[in-house]
Amino acid sequence: MKKDRRVFIFILLASVAILLVSETCFRAVWKMRYHWPIVENYKAMMESAQKYRFNEDLGIIVPLAGATIAHATPEYSDVYRINSINGVGFFDDGLDANKPLKVFVLGDSFTRGVGSKDNLRYGWVELAERGLDSVDLVNVGQSGAGQVTQFAYYDKLKGVFDHQLVILNLFTGGDFDDNLYKYADWNGYFARLPQGVDKNGYLADLLTSFNYRISTHYIAYSPVRLYTVWATLMVYEKLISKYPPFSRFAKINKEYTIAMEHDEKEREPESVKSLQPTEFVEENSSDGRFVFSYDPRLYRKSDQRTADRIARHTADIVNDFSRSMTKEGKRFLLIIHPGKEEVYLYKDKGDAYDFDYTRERFKSYLDRDIQVFDMTAPLRGKAEKDKETLYYRVDGHYTQAGHQAVADLVREYLAESGIQDER
Repeated sequence: MKKDRRVFIFILLASVAILLVSETCFRAVWKMRYHWPIVENYKAMMESAQKYRFNEDLGIIVPLAGATIAHATPEYSDVYRINSINGVGFFDDGLDANKPLKVFVLGDSFTRGVGSKDNLRYGWVELAERGLDSVDLVNVGQSGAGQVTQFAYYDKLKGVFDHQLVILNLFTGGDFDDNLYKYADWNGYFARLPQGVDKNGYLADLLTSFNYRISTHYIAYSPVRLYTVWATLMVYEKLISKYPPFSRFAKINKEYTIAMEHDEKEREPESVKSLQPTEFVEENSSDGRFVFSYDPRLYRKSDQRTADRIARHTADIVNDFSRSMTKEGKRFLLIIHPGKEEVYLYKDKGDAYDFDYTRERFKSYLDRDIQVFDMTAPLRGKAEKDKETLYYRVDGHYTQAGHQAVADLVREYLAESGIQDER
């Protein structure tokens, strides 16, 4: 009996020692892996998933008025305070009765203010608006992809507030490719959900599924935090799934993914399938300041025939929208936001590359009456003069300095073009 007892105690002590060693090691791994506040950011994003609603009247998903929504990456954390315009939530400070010219500012995450850390304080739309006495820039930027989905969103949201001008913000670093294959409409998906489905509950679960990670969820919400368990879940996550077994999040995410893939195939024109991107290059800048990720076909001189077709495709989409604005009696302005590689890499790639070709071909295919403000050249000038970088090192969005630079350029352009003096 004494021998059995000694064996038991030995096994117990050895197990405790192994656990202590593994805890120390895996805690060190955690600290090295996550030098940013991942737990706080993860919880904030989980809470943010509950703050969107499917508006049945409009047929679109919108943020909940009065909510605060979070977005985070290892390089920055964003906070968005949602304000109501006629009962609908916007990533904006709301309508200003003292500014008669109302502008519908349409775009993706670059417009919404991703990377600004606080879009109402440091996002370029709000910064530009502060220097314009008569112009109310209403931020309708959504983290989304391409003009196809943006224009569909505009058609459903345009009646919420009266506006005289539409500014389209086109991001050449992503929209050329997005317009080739991102045709699925998630608003339509929710509109088609069967009768009796709690659409807002379903939406919250779907948004949760996008950011859910079983290992991070354990660390964030478990009352007992064991890094050995976290490491075990990391292995499970890498080899099996980011969701726990039989998770409703996994089921909903799979349903949604299959539906969107089907929607893409149904909607995308046959003419663009051969143009869809199959390769993305990732490389570091020579000075180590940036990591670039881009479609090389847009810049390689050997691919210019393909680039020309890509440019024309997006130009056709923008032309159609511009003509519809004319029919509706709206003025239209196109602002071009260059990708990080167009501002910081264009001089380093040599004669085999031309970082202006696709953008210039796109502009040449636009209808002549479209007013265009291309920010590429002034942002390149700003980047050469200033020490502060305009884009994040890895992430492709503007830094706060980038948002300020864009705000200054847009404000100056609106003032000099006479738009701010119109009613």
